[in-house]
Amino acid sequence: MKSASRAMALGFLLPCLIALAAAVALSALAIGQRVDIASGLNKRSGSVTWFSSPEQGISLVSQRSGNDAWGFFEWPEKEIYGFFGGSRTLRLEGAEALAGDVKLVERGKLAMEIEVHSGMMEGKARVLSPLGRLFLPLSIEDGAGDQRQSFFHVESLRGTSPSSSLILDRLLRRGKSPADYARDRWADFKKSRASIPEGIEWPSAFVERQYFISGFSSIYSIATERYVFEGGAHGNTAMLIDMIDMDSGKILSSDDLFAEGWKLPVAGKLRDEALRLLSGAKEGQGGEMSLVDYGFFEDEIIPSANIFLCESGVGFHFDRYQLAPYSFGDFTFVLPWKELGGLLKASWLEGKLP
Repeated sequence: MKSASRAMALGFLLPCLIALAAAVALSALAIGQRVDIASGLNKRSGSVTWFSSPEQGISLVSQRSGNDAWGFFEWPEKEIYGFFGGSRTLRLEGAEALAGDVKLVERGKLAMEIEVHSGMMEGKARVLSPLGRLFLPLSIEDGAGDQRQSFFHVESLRGTSPSSSLILDRLLRRGKSPADYARDRWADFKKSRASIPEGIEWPSAFVERQYFISGFSSIYSIATERYVFEGGAHGNTAMLIDMIDMDSGKILSSDDLFAEGWKLPVAGKLRDEALRLLSGAKEGQGGEMSLVDYGFFEDEIIPSANIFLCESGVGFHFDRYQLAPYSFGDFTFVLPWKELGGLLKASWLEGKLP
């Protein structure tokens, strides 16, 4: 009887032990997908989707991960364009002409995804365990919500094919994978935070976000935006934009795009575009205002080296302080393709334009 009872007990316990082992294995797998074990960072993936509206001519690159959404929006017909970020809802505010329904269709899959690594530290520079946010990963909104804690957040574009992965790693991260790059930045962030004198517990922040602006033919325009705060009145934001030829694996410059003598006429066009955005009218229609009248440092705009290609035309980005005081923010101007005739290299244009 005892042998029979023992056998029955074993027969009952064995399936339970197998189920428990399976549950532990699945839990470990889930944790491994949400936590970078080597560094202790919270991690998650995200998507990059390109939408368009054939009827209105709208183009929208939507990047999503967790509760965060960001990307680049274009409506050439209305001369509206720009970067956006924050919530999952994109709202256009302004003239009644913008009202109405817009139907967007997926334009196609891109050979890239998003990889996100986030971490937080308390005031005494102790790292907070990522397990506390295992099922609700950190977002940029979390970093702005608690002034007693320091915040780290890196969003990287990752290639999904071997060739695109190698190119993006080499050109955007000096050959490092998104995970290795994030670990190195996290190590630097911890050292910087630990160097703050004891008794001073202001928060610090490091946030890096990449935008896929657009891609046609083999040219991908990708922006890397970085925000750093280490005390003081405000943090510093900077954006670096690369035009990457995915066929050759090279970064293109203005010399690859423009013909000789382009800077002076483009400078004039940038000034006109800035006045249009500031006044809501083309130059001459809203009076003879100058950029200085609107608070800019100068009444001219020297073309930026931060150049990108998009559906609307050629874009130029300027960081804070480059054109106006910090409170004005940064500026992005796009010159339409139709206004760039004779300034672009004909040999480059063949088969490249949208």
